[in-house]
Amino acid sequence: MASEAVDDDQATDADATAEQQEARTPQPERVVHFNTIAHDIHVTDSNLTDDELRDSLQRFRRNLRGFERRGLHASVIIERMDTGARLDYNADERYYPASSIKGPFIVALYERLVDTGQVDASQVAYRAEATLVASDNVTYRELSMQYGQELFAEWAADCGAVERGTDEYTEFTWNRYPLLAPWQLCAMWEHAYDYLMAGSAGATEVTGYFERRYESPLRNGAPADARTIAKAGWYPADELVPHNSTVDAGILIRRGRPYVVVIMTDAPGDLDLLSRLVPGVLSAGAALR
Repeated sequence: MASEAVDDDQATDADATAEQQEARTPQPERVVHFNTIAHDIHVTDSNLTDDELRDSLQRFRRNLRGFERRGLHASVIIERMDTGARLDYNADERYYPASSIKGPFIVALYERLVDTGQVDASQVAYRAEATLVASDNVTYRELSMQYGQELFAEWAADCGAVERGTDEYTEFTWNRYPLLAPWQLCAMWEHAYDYLMAGSAGATEVTGYFERRYESPLRNGAPADARTIAKAGWYPADELVPHNSTVDAGILIRRGRPYVVVIMTDAPGDLDLLSRLVPGVLSAGAALR
C-alpha cells in the first residue's frame, strides 16, 4: 500500500510552495451525491469543475462502498491546512475515540504545562512517550489523574471542539474517553497542527513520539514518502464498553502539502481494515486545491 499516491500529479515541493502563494478565490461548499454510499460528500473551497471533482472522488467512493457493504459506518474529514480546502463525509456521527484521544491530550499537556514552565518535561516525558508510542493505558490514566482532565476540557474548548457550560464539557472534565464526532477530533488536530509545526522544544519532543508510534493505519496506507504525525485508537465491543471502534487521526505531509486527516469508524478493532480505507481517503486529497 505504500506505493499509493495522495493525488495523480508529480508536483515537487517548489510547485506546492508556488501553488500556496497563488491568489485563491474562495469557492462555496459543494455536495457530491453517489447513490452507492450512505452519505453525501461535502467539499469546501475546491476549484475543480464538477466533473473533475466527481472523478477525483471515485476511489474514495469505492473504498467507502466496500467498507459500508460490511455493515460498518465510517466518517472522514481531510483538510488541506495551507489552503483551507476540506472534505467532510458523515462528520457529525459520534464514535468511541478509544486511544486516539491520547494524542490531543498529550498535546494539551505539553502546550499548557510543559511549554509554559509549570511542569518540567522530565516529569512527564517517559509517560507521554509510552502513551503515544505504545498507546499505554496505565501511563495515560496516571497523567490524567495527576494533571487533571479539566486541563484537557479547557484546551478542547479553546480549540472549538466543545462548548463550555454544556453537559458535554462536563463529561470532558472526568471521562478520559468521551464520545466524539469527527469534526471535534478535527478541531483538536487543527490546533495541534499549529502547535506542533511551531517547533517549540515541547512540540519537537511530542512530534518525535507521534512519529515512533507502533500502530498506525494512516501511516500504513499512506505513500512511503509521506510524513505522518497521528494517533490511532481501536476497541472491540464488550460488556464494559459497548462501542466498536477503529480510529486514526492526525497530520499528513507530502510534497510540501499538509493535511489534517480524521477517520472514525465502528469497525471492531480492525487496524488492517482501516489501513485499506486510507488510500481512498488520501486520493480524495486531489479535490483539495
